[in-house]
Amino acid sequence: MNSKKVAIIISSFDGYSDLWRPLEESYKKYWEDCPYKIYLTTNFKEYKSDLFKTLQVGKDKSWSDMLYKSVEMIEEDYLLLTFDDLFLSRKIETKDISSLIEYVIDNDVDYFQLYSSNSQHTKITDKIVSKDKNSKYRNATVWSLWKKEVLLDLLDRDENAWEFEDKGSERSNRYDKFYCVNYPAIPYINGVVKGKWVPSAIGKLKKQGIEVDTQSRKVMSLKESLKYNVVNKCYNLYKSMLFKGKYD
Repeated sequence: MNSKKVAIIISSFDGYSDLWRPLEESYKKYWEDCPYKIYLTTNFKEYKSDLFKTLQVGKDKSWSDMLYKSVEMIEEDYLLLTFDDLFLSRKIETKDISSLIEYVIDNDVDYFQLYSSNSQHTKITDKIVSKDKNSKYRNATVWSLWKKEVLLDLLDRDENAWEFEDKGSERSNRYDKFYCVNYPAIPYINGVVKGKWVPSAIGKLKKQGIEVDTQSRKVMSLKESLKYNVVNKCYNLYKSMLFKGKYD
């Protein structure tokens, strides 16, 4: 296992500090044997934790700028990028994740998303596909494993996360090996959307014994929640149709 070459980096900032405690609880509950260092990006706050290592980067001008500064502080060669509002929802099988990461390292892959994507793709193995060049969201950030130098090369320090996924996908065309799995290798709950708690996520987390702070952050209205659920279902349907036929 190349655990010394790989680290997890959780993209966050001081304004989302209310998420750190429940996020840590989800990791302790569902990935207690995680062999990789876990870094949490902040501006000035230090989060006292026996699991997350705080990276204090100071003032930033954008999401990409903050991530760039964070990555420069990390010594590992491969970084698994995730976010502060993505809570683990089921037990993570470390041997399965480690096997995928070993594949990435052994095959010199530039980028590998541990979640199925809506990018156009070409089959590599029964579980792995190659994201085609010029496909939308080729460099999607959710649970994305990067060669550190590739991530640094593609980041534009003036871009927010959505701009990076959009414009950065075009820049990614200069790299050949952009892969992903065709199934959710790391199951998660998306807890916050556009700065507000998703009501269904609160319920799921509470069922798991994880309490969240709804005083520090607004909760979606019923109308906002219904709209989000419809959009999410349409997205998942499109993604399933994209893979259908190539794997049946």
